[in-house]
Amino acid sequence: MVPIKWVGRRKNGASEVSVHAEWLGGCRTASTDRWGNHELQCDEPESIGGTNCGPSPFSLLEMSLANCTITTIWRVARDEDIGLESIEVDVSYKPNRTDESAETSYLVTCDLRMVDLRRRILVSGDFDEEELGMLLWGAENCPVSNTIAGGVPIATSIERSDGDFPRTRS
Repeated sequence: MVPIKWVGRRKNGASEVSVHAEWLGGCRTASTDRWGNHELQCDEPESIGGTNCGPSPFSLLEMSLANCTITTIWRVARDEDIGLESIEVDVSYKPNRTDESAETSYLVTCDLRMVDLRRRILVSGDFDEEELGMLLWGAENCPVSNTIAGGVPIATSIERSDGDFPRTRS
C-alpha cells in the first residue's frame, strides 16, 4: 500500500485552522470557519430544548467523518488511478445514555458521549479487490478518523468579555 503524502493548503500559509462560534440563544449557535469563510447554524432537537434549526454537535461530527471519508477515498482513487464512480458513506453512533431531555441537568449532559461510532461505505466503479483495499485504507486513514482515533487533547481557556459581547445576529 502506498502511503498518501499530505500537503497542507492553509489560507495565507497559516499553520492553524480555526472556527469562531457565537451563541444565538437557547441551544442555537452560529459558527464560521476562518479558512473558507463558511457559516452554519447548529442546534439541538426540540426533545432536549432546542429548536431543531440546524444539525446537532454530534451530527456535525458524524458529517465531518462521512465527508472526510469521501474526500480521502476520492484522493486515493485519483492518485492511484482507480476507476471509482460513486461513494456513499453512512455514519451512526450510540450514546452512552439515552435519557436526556429538555429538563436534564447540565451535570448529566456533560457526561454524554459517543461510545460506538460506525461507518458504512458503499463504492462503485471498475476496480479489483486490491484497489478496494486501498480505498478502505484511505477511509481508515482520513484526517478526521485519525483525529477521533488519536484522542486529540483539547486546551481550553475562558475569560471575561470586554463588554462588546454578545454580538447580535439575525
